Amino acid sequence: MFPPTNVLGPFTQRLSNSGETLELHNNDGRLEDSISYGTDGDWPVGPDGAGVSLAKLDRNTASGPAENWAMSEQVGGTPGAVNFPSGDPPDRTLVFNEISAATNALFWLELLNSGANDIPLDGVVLARQGLIDVKELRTEIQLPPALQQTELSALPRSGVQSLDDVERNAILQALAECRGNKKKAAELLGIQRPTLYNKMKRYAIEL
Repeated sequence: MFPPTNVLGPFTQRLSNSGETLELHNNDGRLEDSISYGTDGDWPVGPDGAGVSLAKLDRNTASGPAENWAMSEQVGGTPGAVNFPSGDPPDRTLVFNEISAATNALFWLELLNSGANDIPLDGVVLARQGLIDVKELRTEIQLPPALQQTELSALPRSGVQSLDDVERNAILQALAECRGNKKKAAELLGIQRPTLYNKMKRYAIEL
């Protein structure tokens, strides 16, 4: 039932990323539910330190089987609300199947559709170590006009950029990744919105 009542917490202790057993007992000490989660087998790997939570696909299913769980749609999960606000759990049918050796001159990888239906690849991008370079986004992914016309330069492999250039590029990339949403871009940069507005004015960034 949502919103929940008699919610306990927040708790100061942390759960292990590598897995452990949780048990729910009633006030008579009777075991009501339990889960022994992990990071191997069928357990989703996303919650292992990535910031997303372990979310049950259907709250009416058993807690024990790993296949009844998935990573949450958003970082931090959705405590006190439904697990998947969009109505559908994240699609996990598109997976890596084979990756070229590091010694290959040409990098390639093979994707596998483990489902029964076709999967459109529009908007699918690869992230290296969890980061997506704006320049690597497909042209079909539309950005605000001001960002489409802005040339984003990545940090050079050697040499030094001025701090102003580094900061300006960081702001441009944050705005691009957040599709021009200044509130989200400020959160991504770890600054307040007024600070972002002042810096955008300073670097003549207009949306």
